[in-house]
This record gives sequence, C-alpha cells and structure tokens, in this order.
Amino acid sequence: MKEKTFSVSFLTYGNRLNYLFISLENVLVQDFENIYIFANGLEIEVLNSLHKWCEGKRIKILESERNLGSAGGYKRLIKYIADNDSSDLVLLLDDDNALEPDFVDKARGLTFSDNVLYYFHRPDRVLPYKSYYESKPSLLLGAVNNFLGRSVFGGTYEDLSYDGDLLAAPYGGLLLSRSSLESNILPNDSFYLYADDYDYTFRLVMQKNFKILYTEVSLIHDLERSFHLVEKNSKKYSLFQNRYFKANKLQLYYSVRNQVFFSLKNSNSKFLFFVNMIVFYPIFILQFLFYLDFKRIFLFNSAIYSGFKMFKCEMVKRNNFEN
Repeated sequence: MKEKTFSVSFLTYGNRLNYLFISLENVLVQDFENIYIFANGLEIEVLNSLHKWCEGKRIKILESERNLGSAGGYKRLIKYIADNDSSDLVLLLDDDNALEPDFVDKARGLTFSDNVLYYFHRPDRVLPYKSYYESKPSLLLGAVNNFLGRSVFGGTYEDLSYDGDLLAAPYGGLLLSRSSLESNILPNDSFYLYADDYDYTFRLVMQKNFKILYTEVSLIHDLERSFHLVEKNSKKYSLFQNRYFKANKLQLYYSVRNQVFFSLKNSNSKFLFFVNMIVFYPIFILQFLFYLDFKRIFLFNSAIYSGFKMFKCEMVKRNNFEN
C-alpha cells in the first residue's frame, strides 16, 4: 500500500519569528511534501527576515498585506492548499507549535479514512485531553445554550450517534484529510479572532459528517502559552477574576462576541440561552465593578451586542439563501 503523503502549514503574525524558526527547524528535517507559511500582515522588516531565513529551503510563503486574523488567515491558507496541494493529509500548526522529530513516522502508523480528522495532543491544551478521556466530545464547547461557557442546564451539542472523540478542535495540531480540504467548508472570516477554529471544525463534523479522533501517538509542544490558559492548581482566577479580567481589549472583545454568536447560532433553545445570560451576566459584570473597570464594562457590553448583530446578519443571509 502506498504511504500517505503529508504537508504542513503555519500561520504567523506580528513578529513571532523566534517561535516560528524553532517550529520550522522541526519540520524541515521530516518527510513533509510541502511546507507553507501564511504571513498574516507582517511588517516589511519582519517579512524580509522571514524570506531571508527561508531562502533555499522547501518553504512556500503566502502573504497578506494586512492581518486577516486567525479566521481570515487560515481561510486563505486552507483554500490555497486545497487548490494547489495534492498531499493526502495536511497538518495545521500555529507558529509556536513544535513537533517531535519523528512526528511523520509515527503519524503514518495511524488508521486513515476519508471522513476522519486527527487532533494531536498538545500538553498545554487540557480540554481536548479531558474530552477524550471523559468520553465527552462536546466538552470543549460547553453545554448547549451556554452564555460564555456558563449554563445552569445540561445538554450537549452532539448527536448520540457521533462516534468521534472531539466535536471541535483548535487549528494547531489538526490533521486534515484530502476530502475535508475539498469539502468547501472553510473558516468563517467574520470571526477574525477566537472561536473560529471551533466553529470551523464543528461545521466539518455537523454539516459534512467528519469525525475528529484524538491521538497521543506524537505530541505537539506549545512554545508560548495562550492568554486564556491557566496552570493546574493556579489561583489566578477567582470569583472576580475570570479569563476576561486579564484579557487585552482585542482578546476581550472578539472572544466574547464570537462566543455569543456561536452559542446563538448553534443553540436548540434561544429561551434557555437568555436564561443563562440573565443568570451569569451580572457575575461577569461584578468582576469589572469590583475593580472599578468601567471601560471594560463598556467593551464587554459592546461585544455582546455585536454578537447578537452577527447572529442576526447570519439569519438574514441564511433566509435569503433558502428563499
């Protein structure tokens, strides 16, 4: 049987070359057919440094003059690969994801089929790990009808017939099959940042019947910790200090807006969503009031309002399409 062929892709932004070069060193020594980098709005000096480092290496650099966010960047990257790459499998990586030296050799030992995607274990990402070992595929998404991850009700997103390990997954560590690349499902660039990876993979599962399997056959190591991840046993977050308290303005706005939109779009009861919002909204506001952070209250409320507007626009587009 012919061996499966692998390609790999990175998305980078700002000036993160110190991470990206380490990640690239780990893939250049392995049997990847093609290596792609999406340069997401890099300043000219950074872009020149990237081109200089990649010169003479088997790396294809795709460029965007402006930062399209993770949603727009991965959309362009995945679309390019779908149209121009013939590999059987394509691994998506963030610019700070470091592979183990024998990743491809170990990945070839997995069982593949057209409707299967694999998510590789990243030790810093606890929720996918818990989802798999607790046999709760939708744990990453929270309860259905949740408000910013909080719910007083039970209920999950997945159908009981779903036999995958995860109902959604991050971009970094996701191995896409050729059939998923050709499915015409792409990230929604309206998200810009945050939750766009879960929305993308959730649609692959729900609309095209892919299933995401979790594997520890080879680990992927994060060189930088994301803002919303907390060390085990950390006391950083208390009643008045959750993930949004330490977020910068960009992180706060887009993570709140996109989660509100995702919950509304995929809820099975708008009434239960509003009940959850009524119950938990005051708790989120109290954390800002406790520290007299009125600017964040305004930004938090603006993000929620924008999430509702985003949902309304989605419904209008859907109704126009159906009619």
